[in-house]
Amino acid sequence: SIKKLIPLGGIVIATLVSVTYNRVKNAGISFSQDVAQILMDSILARLFNPYTVLNKVIEQGSINDISGFSLILKGFVPSFLYANKPDLSIGNEFGKSIGLIRSNDNFTGINPGWLAEGYYYFNFFGIVLSAVIFSLLLSVFSKNTNLKYESSVLFLLLLIQLLSSGFQMEIAASTNFYFKTAIILWLITSFSSRLKVRI
Repeated sequence: SIKKLIPLGGIVIATLVSVTYNRVKNAGISFSQDVAQILMDSILARLFNPYTVLNKVIEQGSINDISGFSLILKGFVPSFLYANKPDLSIGNEFGKSIGLIRSNDNFTGINPGWLAEGYYYFNFFGIVLSAVIFSLLLSVFSKNTNLKYESSVLFLLLLIQLLSSGFQMEIAASTNFYFKTAIILWLITSFSSRLKVRI
C-alpha cells in the first residue's frame, strides 16, 4: 500500500541527500552559501547526468566498435578462471574519449549509462543491442520468479535496481552485478521451501 511505501521513500530521500552531501564535501565545495540549493543542484546534476553524457557522445560520434560489448560476457567469468580478466569499467577511457577527462588523468571515471555507452560503441544499433541485453535479463528472471514465495520480493527489487543502475552505470558492470546477485539470491533461497524460487 501507499502508506507502507512512505517510510521507504523517506529512507531513499534521506540516503540520497546524505550521499550527495558527502560527495560535495569531499569535492571541496564550500557550504557557506545556501546548503539546500547546493544539494539540490548536485542531486539534479547526478539525475540528469545520463542525458548530458548522451548528448556529448552524440556530438563526438561513436567509435563504431561493437567489440566493447564483449566485456559483458567476460564479466560473467569468475576471476579465478580468468587470470587476466579486464576491468569492467570503461569510465576513464570513455571520459577521455568524449573530452570530459584530461588525457593525463588516469583515476577519474564517468559512468555513461547504457544509452550513451550503446551509442558510443555503435550508434543507434548499439542502443538497440543494449536494450535487448537488458530486456533479456529482465525477462529471464521476472518470468521465472514464482510470486507465491516471499523471495519474489527480493528478485523484483533486484529488477528495479537493474533498471535504475543501468541508466547510470556501465553496461558490463550493471549486468554483471545483477546476474551474480540473482544467482546468489537463487542459491540462498533454494535451501528454504518458504523462500523457494523457481528459475
